[in-house]
Amino acid sequence: MAVNPTSQGYEFEWEEVADETKKKSLFKCVTTKGLILSGKKTEMVFEYTPDLVGEHDSRWLFKIPSEKIT
Repeated sequence: MAVNPTSQGYEFEWEEVADETKKKSLFKCVTTKGLILSGKKTEMVFEYTPDLVGEHDSRWLFKIPSEKIT
């Protein structure tokens, strides 16, 4: 969940950081792009579907392109 405390809305993006040591990602961002209005909050959904039991991780960048924020 993310909250926008600013006086204007903004669009956001999620970008997965590629890991060359893994064949495929076990994580999926369902909400890759969206809009958070001023003073509002929005839910962001990620799915995790492992093939094997164990520890897994994934890295993602949260971006606000209009403000050049990553």
